[in-house]
Amino acid sequence: MRRFVEEADRGQWTLLPECLDDFIDESNPVRVIEVFVDALDLAEMSFEGVEPAATGRPSYHPSVLLKLYIYGYQAALVLSPLTLSLHVGQLSRYHGVL
Repeated sequence: MRRFVEEADRGQWTLLPECLDDFIDESNPVRVIEVFVDALDLAEMSFEGVEPAATGRPSYHPSVLLKLYIYGYQAALVLSPLTLSLHVGQLSRYHGVL
């Protein structure tokens, strides 16, 4: 059983546009951020929560939160932990993850 909240598949077909990946331009910095974070070994870097807990509500994988944090920093957004958790929750509900 997976213990992380599942990410939305950006290749998933939707009504408009045909897939979620079409919303993001090829030159958008989020593509670089995704490739960069996916290449990191977060467990080796001592990130907590890489191995999910066996009990409780599934958490977001640390790589998802790191991607949001880096994007916010790059876009000069000020994200408090509360704001970050609200954005993650809204995105996951919008994309049908929860």
